Amino acid sequence: MQQLSSRKQLTNFINRHLNQLAPSDLQPVSALLLEKYADALQAIVYYGSCLRSNNPYDGLIDLYVLVDQYAKAYPKKPVAAFANWALPPNVFYLETGTGEQTIRVKYALLSISDFEKATSPAWFHSYIWGRFSQPSRLLYARNAQIKQRLVAALVQAHITFISRVVPAINEQFDSETLWSKGLALSYKTELRPEKPDRSLELYRADQAYYDALTEPLLKSIDIEIETVADAQTQHYQSKLTKQQRQIAAMLWTIRRIQGKLLSITRLIKALFTFQGGVDYIAWKIERHSGVNIEVTDKLRKFPLIYGWGILWKLHRQGVLRS
Repeated sequence: MQQLSSRKQLTNFINRHLNQLAPSDLQPVSALLLEKYADALQAIVYYGSCLRSNNPYDGLIDLYVLVDQYAKAYPKKPVAAFANWALPPNVFYLETGTGEQTIRVKYALLSISDFEKATSPAWFHSYIWGRFSQPSRLLYARNAQIKQRLVAALVQAHITFISRVVPAINEQFDSETLWSKGLALSYKTELRPEKPDRSLELYRADQAYYDALTEPLLKSIDIEIETVADAQTQHYQSKLTKQQRQIAAMLWTIRRIQGKLLSITRLIKALFTFQGGVDYIAWKIERHSGVNIEVTDKLRKFPLIYGWGILWKLHRQGVLRS
């Protein structure tokens, strides 16, 4: 009964947050995507750094474009449809002018059914449920039914995230520890040029959001957790055996190994789908780490030949942290 009540609370909160007004500057982006994918398009979800900064001109807009079927999204591109199905998502770039400024967008394309699977416990890796345990906005939904499915998937992403984080952190924790440690675990499963304290920055950027969700999420998972009285902050104590914690740690280690391989494969795939992909990757690494990468014509033309040495050098420097 408590889990049902907590899930309803989560659904209401995430629904309200998801449906807050997005910047009107993004309307031309939605229009372009609707024109491109037509009846295949089911929803557009906005997330990431530009959402956090509330500035759509601050870098690249991050979107997830959800479609009903890959074959319908790529009617004349069966190879692209297969690649999207075999190693989701496919990543693309678009830009549009709004007055004197240009909005640049990186969007990932995924079927709505794959999105629902990827937010559930059936999806081992944190690539989707780790991302969407964070704030997001709805730019477009085809109808009320799609919106309902999307909200349910986002609620499930949060529950999956918390259920896999709690066994992997200290027995006693507060909201800050739960989210910052959890986001750090998720980030470490990818090749990301982020600073060590990035996960704590993410928590503090949306602290009210995370704190509001902490208690109902903890009541929604199948782990015994008690509240610890404290004069300053709300603390929680999880009741797990040593063996359960060891298994959780082992599973996150496997996610890290799996995630590195998947990240490299997705990078290779993005070089063929993402316009200016090499320049974007170099820009993002410099933005997050301060390390400048010289993008030569050779690197742009033959990234699969000349890119490996750079990736290895960055890894040894600790830029692409494991």
